[in-house]
Amino acid sequence: MPPTIKTPRLPAAAKEFNVGMNTIVDLLTAKGFDITNSPGFKLTEDMYTVLEQEYAQDRATKKKSDEIVLVQRAAAEAKKATSRKEEAPSKKETAPAKTKAAVETPDAPDEDTSVPDLPAAVTAPEAPKPAAPEAPREEQPAPAPEVQARA
Repeated sequence: MPPTIKTPRLPAAAKEFNVGMNTIVDLLTAKGFDITNSPGFKLTEDMYTVLEQEYAQDRATKKKSDEIVLVQRAAAEAKKATSRKEEAPSKKETAPAKTKAAVETPDAPDEDTSVPDLPAAVTAPEAPKPAAPEAPREEQPAPAPEVQARA
């Protein structure tokens, strides 16, 4: 007895062969099969064999396309991971706190922050340059106080 082929339903076959359900229905109807265009319709072994013969090229194209997409997704994920590491601020790169003198001088005149009307190409801000990370400082232990012996 020949091995039994597991036959899918119509939408699963359409996805597998990378063609529409209507295309499958039209082909099988033209080949003499009695088929209805409904998502619950289960294909017979003969129908599935005809589809395999007709759409073998489309299946190979879909498989190759899926492999390319997987490679591109992996590359995009790796790129995102590296950009996340670069964007994560370290503890030493936090903004400096305002000094007491800067906080206590409310009478200081505000600087003119208006920008004269210039063409858009001239007023476009430059991209901020990444700051070089500072090397971690090594703390040296404080010298121990001298202990005098009692006489």
